[in-house]
Amino acid sequence: EAMYVVNAAMATFTAQGIIWVCRTCGRTVIAQVLGAPWERIEELARAVFTSMEDHAQEGFETWALFDFICKAPKDYALEGQKLLAGYLELNFKHGKRRLKFTRWGLAERILQGEGVAHWAELENVKRRDASWESQPREVHGHAGIELRGRAKGVPARLQRVFRGALGLVAGDEFGLAAWHCPQVNRLYTVEALYQPGADMLGQLVSEVQCHG
Repeated sequence: EAMYVVNAAMATFTAQGIIWVCRTCGRTVIAQVLGAPWERIEELARAVFTSMEDHAQEGFETWALFDFICKAPKDYALEGQKLLAGYLELNFKHGKRRLKFTRWGLAERILQGEGVAHWAELENVKRRDASWESQPREVHGHAGIELRGRAKGVPARLQRVFRGALGLVAGDEFGLAAWHCPQVNRLYTVEALYQPGADMLGQLVSEVQCHG
């Protein structure tokens, strides 16, 4: 990489910045750390800059909104996001495949004394894109639930008929994991619609950080 570090000090702030061009992916990265004039930010800036990645590692790219961190396969593109008070959402797309990561704040208020399994089932009972069955699951040491099933709808039904006639596994698979992290009072969900046999849900869930 071609890398340049810039230092700046003015009456209102002190700053360190960095810019580089990655030989692997061709991306240009620009980052800056700002501080008060009396702060020594060199150590903080060094920690921030050395933690940054500009391309996928082991087939996955790291995504983050504030302290909400997850990983998506490198061939999935960011399709949309929501940044609301108490709610964060990241959506990814690869052809017909979909991934969704969500984080809800004020979990105890949302759950209202009920478990996360009850909440997740109510949230998904009316969905039209997939049918599912649920089972309890521990996630990151917390109480959680997992929904497993298949895509539904006219295109999905046609796909199942076509693939079934050829003796192939029918239909895209659906998976969703939800859990409550009491340490930070948040709810998390990871949802995936993926190719039969791929079963990436477990790996996606393992990469989401909740209480550190």
